[in-house]
Amino acid sequence: MLMKCQSPLMTGSSSDSLDTLYYSPGACSMAPHIVLHELEWPHQSVCLRTGDEAHKTPEFLALNPLGKLPALVIQQANADSVVLTEVSAILPFLALNRPESSLNLWPSDGIEQAHAMQWIAVIASEVHPAYAMHIRPDRVFPSSNKGCRCTRSGTFHRIDEPLESSLQRAIRLGRNLHRR
Repeated sequence: MLMKCQSPLMTGSSSDSLDTLYYSPGACSMAPHIVLHELEWPHQSVCLRTGDEAHKTPEFLALNPLGKLPALVIQQANADSVVLTEVSAILPFLALNRPESSLNLWPSDGIEQAHAMQWIAVIASEVHPAYAMHIRPDRVFPSSNKGCRCTRSGTFHRIDEPLESSLQRAIRLGRNLHRR
């Protein structure tokens, strides 16, 4: 069952004209949910409880056949709506389509953009799966959790120093971490 969440940013007379984010509280899909609010992007939010497998319903699978969250349905003037999925696609889209925002979410320099994409990819391909194994080891190791600790700690240990170095560099440069 789909449950609509109240969004303080709903505007206009019809919610059909608003972009819609499908997300699950406490999951990685919260990242676009937070960014939409920070950018003051008019939208509506639909909570899907993954524990209830609400993202596996025919209604949601019609939007995203992979049955994954988040999904952002973008309403286009004089065109069909477009569905974006994956945090690593949605976040850059949001940042690039609100350049007038007082938030500095996306670098303007090409090298810095590549670094931003690099870390989005690392988080999506390394950190998120390792964290998911920590939170839900039964998804990876259904009969036992023996292999989980080694894989998880190895992943975090391997990326800890490069991630810390990159974050310190970003802090020193003062980019992407504060309002303009």
